[in-house]
Amino acid sequence: MPATNAEIGSRVRALLELKGMGQRELATFLDIDPSALSRALTGERMFKAREIALVAEIFGVSTSAVLEGPSETERSVTMAARRSLDNRTAVEMAVDRAGFYVELASLVDGTNRAKAFELELADVVPWRQGQGVADQVLRQCELGREPLPGSMHQLAALVEERLGIGVALEPLEQGMDGLSVAGDRLDLALVSTSTATVRQRWTLAHECAHLILGDAEDLLVDESVWSRKTLEETRANAFAAAFLMPDALLKTEWERELGITEQKVARLLDMFHVSLDALAFRLHNVGLVDASGRDAIRSMHPYVSVIRNQGTRQSEGTWLPTELTTAVVEAYGRGKLGVRWLAALVQLDPEDLLKRLKPSDEEVEVLECGDESLAV
Repeated sequence: MPATNAEIGSRVRALLELKGMGQRELATFLDIDPSALSRALTGERMFKAREIALVAEIFGVSTSAVLEGPSETERSVTMAARRSLDNRTAVEMAVDRAGFYVELASLVDGTNRAKAFELELADVVPWRQGQGVADQVLRQCELGREPLPGSMHQLAALVEERLGIGVALEPLEQGMDGLSVAGDRLDLALVSTSTATVRQRWTLAHECAHLILGDAEDLLVDESVWSRKTLEETRANAFAAAFLMPDALLKTEWERELGITEQKVARLLDMFHVSLDALAFRLHNVGLVDASGRDAIRSMHPYVSVIRNQGTRQSEGTWLPTELTTAVVEAYGRGKLGVRWLAALVQLDPEDLLKRLKPSDEEVEVLECGDESLAV
């Protein structure tokens, strides 16, 4: 059914808001009287074909998007979320932030999509599936021969480069660990920096599992990233353990010393940057310790907390998805995206961001001097 004048006007108003453009400025671009544009935006006047084409060109969208709106595919997004406490507000705020990333990705070029790995899910047992997928991903990405980076920023960069998944590290409300978002143009792992570093690493690997396996649901919220309630969560947790602590590497490092000692456990914790419980269960699951050995390791909390540096490591701060951020900055530089979108991405007030982007007097003087400044 053809769109009504009011529907088209509503879409153009939305585009104006997205770019931060005023109606008078658009009227100038369209070479029409502002009052005529105002009537078109409210549906009292029909947009002419030439005007529709110009609107599409100005805002960098297709004419069909103006006439018909976004397709069902463009509107589709699936999410999988994990929370550690019963905090509905935290979940809603995280989902809103994830939705913002997906909407922003629809407006620019150069976004992240998870790589298509060649996977075999031969085993029907969920935790074995997760471990097997992690082994295949590590092998296809040429990882696993040495520990993953201890820095969250370095790990985020590696995930983006090798797995193709965009990563956002930013403080979320207490009680929210992270989200995985699968959109048409963006696969994103949103991880809260409000938790301990070891938990951030686990959450990031967990969200990557959901995106690689394609099992994100419309919105799945569990009580904890350690939940064992569903096949998907069990599988994702097994993936996280095997991804962060590769089987062969873990065995090699464990067998360097005999027995179970506090110094040995502390060394592995600093090598793999995981929690004590995660290491204990992983060692048990791969057959390196029995149940009593696992429990003995879990009881070492007081000692290893003192001798491990990472126990007090501070958060490295925000990390924005690299490709998406680059595309947004380029779109802003070309005038195809308003400053409000860039400000929302970096979570600054638009006016404050404009002040920061404005060159200082010293920078202007250098630019004006040109090559002469090199001789000073």
